[in-house]
Amino acid sequence: MMLQSLIIYCDESDDKGEFYSHFYGGALIHARDQSTLTELLNTKKADLNIHSEMKWDRVTASYKDKYIEFIKYYFEFVRDGRIKLRVMFTQNINQARGLTDEHIGNDYFLLYYQFIKHSFGLRYCNGNYERHQGHITPRRRSANQLQI
Repeated sequence: MMLQSLIIYCDESDDKGEFYSHFYGGALIHARDQSTLTELLNTKKADLNIHSEMKWDRVTASYKDKYIEFIKYYFEFVRDGRIKLRVMFTQNINQARGLTDEHIGNDYFLLYYQFIKHSFGLRYCNGNYERHQGHITPRRRSANQLQI
């Protein structure tokens, strides 16, 4: 069996809410689907006259229905298995104990590591369970990359 090439797009918010904090989200796709999904989603954004990065805290009354329509379209790909979507957050009621200053200073990276390691079942993605290699490549958003 050939090794799979996967792409995980991640975003996070370390905002601390009253009950929950440290929000991490990721979308996993097969690399072979990247250009098609990017084109389809960017076309939908253009059809809806959305030309900037989509953020729920920027939604105006006139764009609310457009955002909802886009999200419904996006979730069609989730339903069809072309996008795997995962979210992780912490509950503020659960307080970590015994953390060092290093843990506290690196919480962003340590939580991201745990999110990527456990959220997508990567240890099981290669059917023959041969050793596989992964790497993380930070990318700047360019004009042709999907920005949600």
